[in-house]
Amino acid sequence: MIVTTLIWCIVFLICFSYGLTIFKHLDKDNYKKKLVDKPSTIINVFFLGFIFCYIFANILSLFVSISLVAFLCVLLPALILFAVNNHAKLLLQFIKSITNSMSLLGLSSVLVLLLFSLWLTSGDIKNSDTYIYHAQSIHWIESYPVIVGLGNFFNRLAYNSGWFVQNALFSFSFLGGRSFHVLNGLLLFLISLLFVLEFSEKSKKKDIGLPQIIGLIIIPLGLITISTQASAPSTDMPVAYIVWYVSYISMRLNKQENLMPDLFLIIGLTAFAFSIKISIAPFLILPACLILLYRKSIHRKNFFVGFSWLFLILVPWMTRNIIISGYAIYPVGKTGLPVEWRIPDGLVKEDAFQIRAFGFYERAPADEVMGKPFLERSKFWFFNLTANQK
Repeated sequence: MIVTTLIWCIVFLICFSYGLTIFKHLDKDNYKKKLVDKPSTIINVFFLGFIFCYIFANILSLFVSISLVAFLCVLLPALILFAVNNHAKLLLQFIKSITNSMSLLGLSSVLVLLLFSLWLTSGDIKNSDTYIYHAQSIHWIESYPVIVGLGNFFNRLAYNSGWFVQNALFSFSFLGGRSFHVLNGLLLFLISLLFVLEFSEKSKKKDIGLPQIIGLIIIPLGLITISTQASAPSTDMPVAYIVWYVSYISMRLNKQENLMPDLFLIIGLTAFAFSIKISIAPFLILPACLILLYRKSIHRKNFFVGFSWLFLILVPWMTRNIIISGYAIYPVGKTGLPVEWRIPDGLVKEDAFQIRAFGFYERAPADEVMGKPFLERSKFWFFNLTANQK
């Protein structure tokens, strides 16, 4: 737990430094006031920096292994920004504002949540896919720059989840001995903390709304359904928490405020989640709808900024996909490029077929599952869920 705590602190400070720099440019007039008056803002700041680190690591992975050199490339600019912009002062003000704004019960609940999250993260790995390909994918990223045609060696290495690059960046494998995969637990804690802080802020103002109630419900819901994956670099857990987080931010958007920081975060998190697990593709509709809904409140130049942010997140990831498998999005056959290392079309179609069947029911042959009508498959899927999953 001590090692996990140290890594969390390092990751938080790096991402906070980058995130605050971005946040300043998005909300120049009010960023200090928001950080002090609204402590939950710091979680949004962290995730802006977290996404930036992902972009940085993805680009670096095209040329170098994500080990000591890559980590230093990310760490050193963050330290310079932290020192030059006096981020330590704002961080101390944030800590002070939390202790002043929360009751003893609230602070106690945050402490319990922190300790429980650390305990979950430091436990044994209970996700079977980590043993099959998660850990191996991360190890390839830690050891080598992106390898041409790697997906032909083992098809699951072609999945190229963005979560593996982020885990490689903060695994500290270069210290020797082992890789530390602690990011799932950090996401669980920080997003749960956001819900606690926002509920506390609104209750103090006697302005609790539906988003805050839903946020509180999500905390036990996450712990009951998916918290066992906190100790592994599983891709299901970060996607679930990001979807909940983005949905929450979307519900509490306020036309009277500067929308750009929240919209920028929503676009970034949704694109990041898609690069982690492409099955959430339908969720990409949400930022598009929000942009359409609030288009009159968005300055024209900010459309370009948002598109550039989206481009930086997805294009390096797609480039890695092409190099590994020959497909911009694997296993979507129509995204294949005419390169000699491309995984054969038949294998890609079979892989996609098996994945769809597995999504409905993992304990029966794919042909048997997919041979049923869609409604029957859906019923079959639902009745085979565990009580927690339902």
